[in-house]
Amino acid sequence: MATRLELDRKWMWAGASFLGASAVLLTTLVWTEGMSAPLPSPDPLVWNSAGDSSPAIQTADAALPRIMPAATSAVLAEQPSAPPQRTEIKTQPAASEAAPPLAGKRVALTFDDGPDAKYTPAVLDILKEHGVKATFFVVGDQVDKHPDILKRILDEGHAIGNHSLSHANFSKLTDEQMDREIEEADRRLLRIAGDVPRLFRAPYGAAPDRLKERLKAADRTLVGWTVDTRDWAGTSPSEIMALVRKQTKPGGIILMHSFGGRKGDLSNTLEALPKVIDYLKTEGYALVSVPETAGP
Repeated sequence: MATRLELDRKWMWAGASFLGASAVLLTTLVWTEGMSAPLPSPDPLVWNSAGDSSPAIQTADAALPRIMPAATSAVLAEQPSAPPQRTEIKTQPAASEAAPPLAGKRVALTFDDGPDAKYTPAVLDILKEHGVKATFFVVGDQVDKHPDILKRILDEGHAIGNHSLSHANFSKLTDEQMDREIEEADRRLLRIAGDVPRLFRAPYGAAPDRLKERLKAADRTLVGWTVDTRDWAGTSPSEIMALVRKQTKPGGIILMHSFGGRKGDLSNTLEALPKVIDYLKTEGYALVSVPETAGP
């Protein structure tokens, strides 16, 4: 029988563009030291699986739409929410020459917690100027406030993922609350984007087994990261660059933010981003969306 999270088949399947099948991928993760005490019982797995039905997310008729196959090698770490404050920001263009991408050297830039009216457009401007695609893990409540920015993200060819409805800590939620956070964010994304994204990133990197089971059964991909720039904490542009240089490897996923930040300030992100892009290109990396990190 269908469950509370059942979305009408007709409503969910927006068109023939949805992929009908997917591969199973389990990639090993390593916990890094978080900004505060790590969340309990970390499980070093990220799921991308077409599993059996789930009483929470899967329906008796069909799984959530299979939109984007993803290949993820990621590190779960904790990241706090930031108060929604705004400051004036100026973007800084890049100037260095880029080397041609080397075969197999792919890395994904990801931006969490948006969209908003200030930082996300500035990030998009930088990405557009440098001809780079990224993945935005968006929060449902922010999508409600800035649907036009979500449309711009999609119109400019970037990938999106579900980052929950309210940026809740899933390790502290009941099953019913988890379901609502996923479902309600999906509804907002479907209304504006016409699709339900397959990618999901847990706020704070908090991914208890109950969440993984739901995502696995619904053929959703839990995405972490391999490089945490800690931009939300006010890490300086030079420190961000040092982290990127030290930790980036082929197939990596770099975590940044397009909304929030300590005291609502992400000007460090905007200052560092062109330098990060230039460095990665000079090192021969192709900057791609999360689903493209594993290549064809």
